[in-house]
Amino acid sequence: MPYTVRVAKPPRFEDLGVHRLPKNTACGETIEVERGWFIVHRVTTMYNLVRGKYEKDGRRLDVRRAERFFVNAALEAAYRADDAVGRG
Repeated sequence: MPYTVRVAKPPRFEDLGVHRLPKNTACGETIEVERGWFIVHRVTTMYNLVRGKYEKDGRRLDVRRAERFFVNAALEAAYRADDAVGRG
């Protein structure tokens, strides 16, 4: 199934193009596109209203670079450990 893939990095998004991926692609999965490895952050199904009915218009994946995902996870763990010590 074709997905529009974009890198979720605030304040704007970097478009990686349209890629054919399995239809059961979900959040947290690792995908590889021409620019490297990415972790799926959000899956969005888009619909259009046509003659009173909604029709599927496509799917979009918001992804993060694998390196960035692991850096964020390490920072979150350090923050939680520091917060637990502070309450202690």
